[in-house]
Amino acid sequence: MTIPPPRPIKPYFASGPCNKHPYFSGLTLASRALLSRTHRSNAAEQRLKYAFILTKKLLAIPDNYKLCMIPGSNTGVIECAIWNMLGLRNIDVMCWDPYGDLWYKNITEELKLTHTVYVNKISCPKGQAPFQNQLVHNPDNDLVFVWNATPTGVCIPNLDWINSYRDGLTIVDATSAVFGFQCDWDKIDVLGFSWQKMLGGEGGLGMMVLSPHAIQRINQYRPEHPIPTLYRIRDTKTGKFNVALAEGRSINTYSLMLLEDYIMALEWVTDIGGVVATCEIVKKNHNIITEWVKAQDWIDFIVPEDQKDFRSPTTSALHITKDYDKDTGSKALINFIICVLEESKIAYDIKGHKSLPDTLRIWTGPTICPNDLKLLLEWISWCKNNPSHFIA
Repeated sequence: MTIPPPRPIKPYFASGPCNKHPYFSGLTLASRALLSRTHRSNAAEQRLKYAFILTKKLLAIPDNYKLCMIPGSNTGVIECAIWNMLGLRNIDVMCWDPYGDLWYKNITEELKLTHTVYVNKISCPKGQAPFQNQLVHNPDNDLVFVWNATPTGVCIPNLDWINSYRDGLTIVDATSAVFGFQCDWDKIDVLGFSWQKMLGGEGGLGMMVLSPHAIQRINQYRPEHPIPTLYRIRDTKTGKFNVALAEGRSINTYSLMLLEDYIMALEWVTDIGGVVATCEIVKKNHNIITEWVKAQDWIDFIVPEDQKDFRSPTTSALHITKDYDKDTGSKALINFIICVLEESKIAYDIKGHKSLPDTLRIWTGPTICPNDLKLLLEWISWCKNNPSHFIA
């Protein structure tokens, strides 16, 4: 039996909420946040507006794009876009992960938009990348897709396949992509994200980025179905986009502590060199886990080797490639590793998504220290090679 490796300093490898950004401090957050103040105060509105300014600068969002904050994290953002903007044109929904399936269900079962427009479901088995002939953009249709899927580890490497000249909208779930990828805004009309993932913030609030094309849709088209209060981004008097939402107002009461948490994360990104720096950390982490997997003969990415360009650099979904026991198989080994690492405070929350049972899912976003990741991988190898140590 070999000597166990050193422990990671931070054992937090969950895919959301993720490891905190280095600037996080509970005491600092409490001293900075506008606690006990109303979100309707001028001070709070200026703080939210400041968050918009930092976001637009870091992500190089065009000046004529608008930002607004939506309750319900990224889920709230994408559902808000679906409820407010879809139903005018035929819709293509790309479903290669559970969230793509969720957006399709919203469109077809909740809103029942199939009664008024054609809804085309483009899908592939979970854990596999779409075929090249599926990455086809019809510029006449609205398009909904997940850019980088944390449950499956499937990522669309670029948006070159999207037509820059289009009549339909592109609605992009980018909560596991933004701040780890460079955004081609020419291809995006609505982008949703929350800062609980890439920036290591707390959950509950989401950011919606709207192009002029998306604003035009909101202003000129009103769906027949009623819009829930939490999704109302139209002015109740004019029926058009509520521009106050882009100037520091919010749809409903929100936590000013969560807002300050986001601002602190944005300041961290600014200080380390912007999105270029966060992308470099993501790339380094992905290379670390890729090289480790190559050296193993028992574990591999779920996304197969011939589709490696579609492997997510921020979420590594892994499965056992050998059946170690005919009765229990890979499930026993996966559960053993997860239990040992959690009980030993080596790694928390690395169990795969419920849609892909008996897998490991390791977050490799920009708040993950590369050295901690290396140590985690050493521990996974050590657990697999020294089970008697733990059983005893």
